[in-house]
Amino acid sequence: MVYSPVLPLLVRMEGRSCLVVGGGKVAERKISSLLEVGAHITVVSPVCTELIMSWAQGGRVTLRHREYEAGDHGEAFLVIAATDQPDVNANVIREADTRGQLVNAVSEPERGSVILPAVLRRGRLVVAVSTAGASPAAAVAIRNRIDQLLAHDAEELLDFMEWFRSEAKARVSDGVLRRQLLKQLVNDDTFSKLSEADGWQSFKQEMLHQLEEAERACASSN
Repeated sequence: MVYSPVLPLLVRMEGRSCLVVGGGKVAERKISSLLEVGAHITVVSPVCTELIMSWAQGGRVTLRHREYEAGDHGEAFLVIAATDQPDVNANVIREADTRGQLVNAVSEPERGSVILPAVLRRGRLVVAVSTAGASPAAAVAIRNRIDQLLAHDAEELLDFMEWFRSEAKARVSDGVLRRQLLKQLVNDDTFSKLSEADGWQSFKQEMLHQLEEAERACASSN
């Protein structure tokens, strides 16, 4: 088995300062991902794609329309080296390491302290797939395969599960009975049921019935 020294983490990025060095298509994809999570982004590049320029003109990113310079890192929480110039990327990585900043090296993932995974978002569901830099293309392919396997009702299911857990805590006073009920909410059959015709509605009605039964059981024992 090959040893992998990476630890998967989900980091709250809203409001955090990020530096992206580079203005091409690769940088554009990274910036797009950061915009989705509410990061504050500074881009340094003498040339940018039309989309990056439009983001800058719209105030969604801060653009320094010039070559990268030492000191551009500032107080960035995350730095992304995304140029097509190896020497520039090396300087970006070196300074980030010196400052103790997280850095993602797009063209050489193994050189950075952070690897950005291929991400699938379905509402509050977030699935991250990484090959630890071995093959970003494979990570994307696996993410797409997972997307195909997930039930189309996955977002609605998660909303229902959150509501159901809250209702169970409020209405089922018996701790053992409540735990048994919540186990029924997610088991090996849950997603297979959802793939069946009318599976989502049947699943929801079944769980609501079990909740009512558990509530009645608690009421009769008091």
